[in-house]
Amino acid sequence: MLEAFGKAADTDHNGMISVSELVAHLAKRVPDLTAGAQTTGMEMRFESNLFAAGL
Repeated sequence: MLEAFGKAADTDHNGMISVSELVAHLAKRVPDLTAGAQTTGMEMRFESNLFAAGL
């Protein structure tokens, strides 16, 4: 999460991290960081344009 909020998840470079950007970043990085031992289990039940953080 800290890596994501440090601009790594801001894929459209608009200075904001949307929930969909955060979910996509964590879905990729968690398996990478744990050698596949862990995966994310997030389900989005809302509009993807909600923002989780501003940079």
